[in-house]
Amino acid sequence: MKKDTIHNIQMSMLIPSPVNQRRFTKKNGSLKELAGSIDSQGLLQPIVIRGLSGSELYEIVAGERRFRAFQLLKRESIPAIIKVMTDQEAREATATENLQREDLTPLEEAESIRVLLSEGVEIKDIADRLGKSTRWVARRSNLTKLAPCWIKATTDLSSGISKWGAVHLELIARYPESRQRELLEDIDHHYDSAIMTVEEIKQWLSGGMLLLSSAPWKVTDETLVPSRGACTACNCRSSCSPNLFDAVSSKKGVKKDFCLSKECWGLKLIAHHTTQISKLKEENKDLVLVHVSGTQSDILPTNNPWAGSTKPDHNFLDAKKKDKGSIPAYIVDGPGAGSIKYVKSYESYSSSVKREAGSPIPLAERKVALNKRRTIRFITKIIQLLNYEQPVQTAKERGTDRVLDAEKLDDTWTFPGKELSNSEIYKLIASFGAASHTSNNLSSNTWKVYNSLKGEEKELSKISLQCACVKIIGELRTLTYMQNPDKKFADQVCKALYLDSERLWNMVLEEIKEPKIWTTLNADGTIKEKTVPKTTKSKSKK
Repeated sequence: MKKDTIHNIQMSMLIPSPVNQRRFTKKNGSLKELAGSIDSQGLLQPIVIRGLSGSELYEIVAGERRFRAFQLLKRESIPAIIKVMTDQEAREATATENLQREDLTPLEEAESIRVLLSEGVEIKDIADRLGKSTRWVARRSNLTKLAPCWIKATTDLSSGISKWGAVHLELIARYPESRQRELLEDIDHHYDSAIMTVEEIKQWLSGGMLLLSSAPWKVTDETLVPSRGACTACNCRSSCSPNLFDAVSSKKGVKKDFCLSKECWGLKLIAHHTTQISKLKEENKDLVLVHVSGTQSDILPTNNPWAGSTKPDHNFLDAKKKDKGSIPAYIVDGPGAGSIKYVKSYESYSSSVKREAGSPIPLAERKVALNKRRTIRFITKIIQLLNYEQPVQTAKERGTDRVLDAEKLDDTWTFPGKELSNSEIYKLIASFGAASHTSNNLSSNTWKVYNSLKGEEKELSKISLQCACVKIIGELRTLTYMQNPDKKFADQVCKALYLDSERLWNMVLEEIKEPKIWTTLNADGTIKEKTVPKTTKSKSKK
């Protein structure tokens, strides 16, 4: 047979290429359309095949869809061009032909690129053939590293992830498989994946980016966890995959490098803490272990040696090392993990411990208590704005009965501070999280009710906002029970919801004023001695 001559080859003598990862089914609508076109117009372009050594069979190099369409038409033979090719040439030709089609799925594209790379074809050459950038080729080929659980989610039509595009999935595939599994559990629990944009996914993932320069251990240390080696020699760094991660520069222009393995980071954090805590306890018998509020178990593994024995930092007041009664606190988890700060227990600063009954209360202590009352009132006002509700009865038991009367709010305080767009609402959810109730009652702010509201943008936006608010309200309520509530989180909430926090705080200051009597007190709480003004003798009348 002459090369490039078209021959009618029996269908039974043809086998698909083993490197072709495309998925064909009889229910494939486009395949049926192709079969109908061939039936009415004939085959416009013959398939390309090659002979297999030691066999009478032929391998399909290009044109498997046409072959499948002929099968649907129950044809006995198909026009084909026979090429003489090596195994490598055949694999490259099949992969390249696949990539030039428009109906490939992202995973099929990724597999075709992987085949070319495995045959030694350079990324730049593949990019030139496809008219794409080298970064596009690298990110698309990396989809072959997508964990099985994610691949399953992409094919599950009931999952919001099945509606994701290639760019969404490329962001996930950058991480090790163990981290990918954690991410899937996280997104299933906290988000409606069907409505997440690429930017929102980036923002969500950035929370798990561990900046190497912030590690409390030496990143060049090979002995911290011997089986893991030094961080600087590890492949699980963003700098090792420049085509997959956008380079981020610090203010000084230095490129930031991130650790992608939360598991490895956790192991090294435990090893570092173990060494440091052992040394510190020898020097400081009063050492306490603390975690920064709201971040416990975020990075540190839940099975760490100090689980259950650490205390939240809000149980203490910040202090200086020289302050009387200050004790060292080692931060185990959260911002500043691995560092020491000095604190005072709230009780040591409380009148109920050090002061005798009837003795004066120091001014500093009075001011701490006043600020706590104001902060709780501020937080309670925000909760009311989000809930449209009157103060709950138990507020009196917590000493917060002097709260805002919802009926007295003017129209400018109607929640939210301005109408939020869908995009702003989804950013809100990405920042603060959302409630994950299972009830189907809209009044309970159901999170999973989205599936019944697709396409109804107004309702979708409303329920998205409700669900985010449930989460935020829960966080705010938790603050009101703390011994030392932090106003910063409440300010963040106001900023995200376009609420005027400054005006709200001023309202609190008007309601809870500093007692005038304090001006008559010394720093230790005792009353200042009154000085008798000098009087001048009145002149006698002449």
